[in-house]
Amino acid sequence: MMELDVINAPGPEADNRLSDAFSALGHPHRLTIMRRLLEHALSCCEADRPEDCTLDPTCCNFGDFVDELEINKATVSHHLKALEQAGLIERIREGRRVFVRANLDRLDSLRQFLDPHLHTVG
Repeated sequence: MMELDVINAPGPEADNRLSDAFSALGHPHRLTIMRRLLEHALSCCEADRPEDCTLDPTCCNFGDFVDELEINKATVSHHLKALEQAGLIERIREGRRVFVRANLDRLDSLRQFLDPHLHTVG
């Protein structure tokens, strides 16, 4: 998957990747998934760096999203695929279980894109 680097490589390719990421966030179920993953990333870990967190099956298990969103597995899988293709999440398989976590580096790239523009508005 290509890295979303809007700071160092502005242009059509970066704009397409940005568009894909923001489009993936444009559905209520996907926002719920991202919110849940981000809340988990902020609270799951006592380590100094989020990447040092270990997966917690009660927070990141694919089946939890099926239960929480009250939609079928195929639909949850569709939303996770869209988020993964946009680079916003990572899926990890452990045996028959699938875990997901937010790609904090990718989300930070989106924040870096937005920050300079938000500070000039208003």
